[in-house]
Amino acid sequence: MKLSLQLPAYTVLFCLSLIATISGCGSAPTSQIGAFDDASATTDAAFQLLDGNSDGALDQEELQSCLGLRSGAKRIDTNGDQQLDRDEVLARFGKLGSMSDIVGMQVTIVRGGRPLANAKVTLTPAPFLGEGLQSYQGDSIQGGNVRLTGETVKLPGLPTGYYTAHIVQEQAQIDTQLGCEIADDASGSRLVLRIPE
Repeated sequence: MKLSLQLPAYTVLFCLSLIATISGCGSAPTSQIGAFDDASATTDAAFQLLDGNSDGALDQEELQSCLGLRSGAKRIDTNGDQQLDRDEVLARFGKLGSMSDIVGMQVTIVRGGRPLANAKVTLTPAPFLGEGLQSYQGDSIQGGNVRLTGETVKLPGLPTGYYTAHIVQEQAQIDTQLGCEIADDASGSRLVLRIPE
């Protein structure tokens, strides 16, 4: 038996453009799904970008330029020396590679222990995860909850990785950046971004 499926041309074009976007073809931003599948390459990229003095470790000053990685430092710094050496980063990235690619979660913005409404939130992937990666944006509602969506590729959650969260709320004169790690064992199904008073 032979089965034939006829699709309108616009449906075929849409599907092909979606595949091209997800696979990284073209100039549209892509998601970083699978960024930790090759933990060694991702570790090399992080150290090439962040290890300014080339000593094989990321100190607190070097981590200032990557708020997302700095936010995950407690899970990475297994020897407690307040810096991240290559082996520690490689071990963490390897672990991330074995976790969920996408983490479904509730994101909440809090300032001074209270939910922050009417804030614009943008999560931008750490630069070492690759070029041309999409950001995730949304506005907080009453209760401080935010539904983040990708610029181009709409996903049912956020890709595992390290992000800088840019939060702007004009009425309260807030314009700040925080780091966050998205992973099964880091944020679970709830991410609370806490803005200090």
